[in-house]
Amino acid sequence: MVAEAAFIRMRLRIGTVEGFLVPGQEKWLYRAARSLPKQATIVEIGAYKGKSTASLALGCLGSSRHVFSIDMFGGSYEDVRDTEIAHKFEMSFLDDWQRNMSRLGVLQHATALQGDSKTVVRNWTRPIHLLFIDGSHKYEDVVADFENFFPYVVEGGLVALHDVTASWLGPYQAWHEKIQSLLVDTGSCGSLAYGRKLRSSQVK
Repeated sequence: MVAEAAFIRMRLRIGTVEGFLVPGQEKWLYRAARSLPKQATIVEIGAYKGKSTASLALGCLGSSRHVFSIDMFGGSYEDVRDTEIAHKFEMSFLDDWQRNMSRLGVLQHATALQGDSKTVVRNWTRPIHLLFIDGSHKYEDVVADFENFFPYVVEGGLVALHDVTASWLGPYQAWHEKIQSLLVDTGSCGSLAYGRKLRSSQVK
């Protein structure tokens, strides 16, 4: 009940940030972040202007949890089919992300890592307690993001994938063909699919 009341207070703040989450997914991300250990590391691949970042970072308040947001923060996204949305991605939006995090008072819980996820992972060393994949929606890129970062996810850690729907074949196929079978306790929140990394005791 305490967490529910806290989210009600946060919901309007999250709603002021532009993004592509559907109703209910902000709450899932917020509650997932709050459920993690006090010093947990969260990685999101694909942030845009920070709606998902805000949901996660607000769930980090009162702890040492931290969100690392990996995104090109601009450039061309070939897999974005809607012309209006594609135009938005051609412009830089890192400043918008920074302003949104500052306005919401969560900069101490969120760090932007500008660059391609395949490049960022080369220098990655931290254990990950929650991995949220919402970057390029090309099948091979979704699979690469999962395979590159999954080794850093702790046992029992959460993995979530956005846009797992037949209208987005890349994430949909990656989830059903490559990702879901490596997780337990799987479920969904709209187009957001999730599960937990197997613990050693669960491996047969």
